[in-house]
Amino acid sequence: MATSRSSIHWAALIYVLCLAWASGSNAARGRPSGNGSSIPSLTNVTVDDLATGLEAGRFTSVDLVKAYLARIDQLNPVLHAVTEVNPDAIAIARDLDEQRRAGNVIG
Repeated sequence: MATSRSSIHWAALIYVLCLAWASGSNAARGRPSGNGSSIPSLTNVTVDDLATGLEAGRFTSVDLVKAYLARIDQLNPVLHAVTEVNPDAIAIARDLDEQRRAGNVIG
C-alpha cells in the first residue's frame, strides 16, 4: 500500500505530540502561546480537544509542536524518555497548517 507524503507528515506530527504528551511550558498549563493562541493543558488534553482547537483556529499545528517540544525540553533531562525528535517537526507542522488554510484537512 502506498503512503502519501501528507500521511507521513501527519503521522510524524502525531508522533512528536505523543512523545511529548507523557513528558510545563506555558502551553502545558493551558496558557497562551507567544502569538496569542490558547493551547489546552498538555497534561490533560485529548485528541478530540486538539482536533477541535485546530478546527476552530484556537491554535495551529506549529503552536502545538512548539508547545510539545518545550515540554520535552522541560522534562526530558529528568525522564530521559525521548531519544530523538524529528528536526523537521516544525516544518512539517507548518506544511500541515498551510494545507488546512487551503481547505485540505488531513486527519
